[in-house]
Amino acid sequence: MLPGFGDEFDPFVWFRWLLTVFVTAYALLMSGRAIWRMVAFFSGSSRQKVLLRRVLWNQLIRLRLRTLYLELTQIALLLAVLGGVLWLHRRTEFLNP
Repeated sequence: MLPGFGDEFDPFVWFRWLLTVFVTAYALLMSGRAIWRMVAFFSGSSRQKVLLRRVLWNQLIRLRLRTLYLELTQIALLLAVLGGVLWLHRRTEFLNP
């Protein structure tokens, strides 16, 4: 069921939901377009493109994985805390109507 169509119509909820859909679609399209353009830019057999690809792969391999691992762990823990808070909020909502 779409939001805002419950017992009474709420235009703000509908607008927020519609805005979220459009912004998500736009972000996905622009990200896909950027990835496609990068793939098209790096494809080719010229000497400069091959050298650029090698330098890029070298930089990606030398990425500091420990720093990335710690950041991803922190994000996962914060998401778990958020999930717990939302779960507690829903649970107490039923206890105190």
